[in-house]
Amino acid sequence: PNINATNNWWGTTSESEIQTMIYDWFDDSSLGIVDYSPYLTTPDTIAPPIPPIGMDTLAVWEDSVSIFWLPSPIGDLAGYKVYFDSDLSGFPYSDTVDVGLDTTHTLTNLTIGTTYYISVTCYDNSGEESWYSREIEVIPGGVGVDENVLPLHKSFYLSQNYPNPFNPETTISFSIPQDSKVELSIYNIKGQKVKILAKRDFEKGIHKVIWNGKDENGKPISSGIYFYKIKVKDKMISKKMLLLK
Repeated sequence: PNINATNNWWGTTSESEIQTMIYDWFDDSSLGIVDYSPYLTTPDTIAPPIPPIGMDTLAVWEDSVSIFWLPSPIGDLAGYKVYFDSDLSGFPYSDTVDVGLDTTHTLTNLTIGTTYYISVTCYDNSGEESWYSREIEVIPGGVGVDENVLPLHKSFYLSQNYPNPFNPETTISFSIPQDSKVELSIYNIKGQKVKILAKRDFEKGIHKVIWNGKDENGKPISSGIYFYKIKVKDKMISKKMLLLK
């Protein structure tokens, strides 16, 4: 879409950055339904709240899942609501919980092996509620960095880093089905490479790499969303993580 990238919610004049933010909020089903224009102006109490961004999985256990998102920048923020169900059709969701001003939440007593679809909204002091955030899919039953739940030697796999959010260190686990040269790197939200964690030959199997939140020059980096990307031959996988200080 054509975007006026001046005096907007994010304090940036980069049109590509704003588009990235917008596409992180909405999925294709919202196109033609949501009026984007209020979200591209200076924040105030008249425009509807912007949907939470940066939503992702924090941890998944046998019958529960923990999620997180970034704090909303609106000045009259009153709280967040987590929506979820196991119906692929998306909104409206069958279950909701008001989590107040928390930016993390754990859903419990879930059914093992069932796919859950989760989204978050925020609302202001006037009761105006935002559109849904980006929807994530989670299957309770043991997804994590425990090497026992990785597909041992059978596939090319990248696990969610743990802990996430993190400060100052986090562990990244991956599995490769055969001996290969692996490149594992960290990127910021602008797509700039921050750190090369590994670029060498690995034996087949499961491996863990620790990142200490520092760049190539050994300097600590600022809080924010980062991406870690693994490349093996012509295959590549990337995931998102959050550094909070």
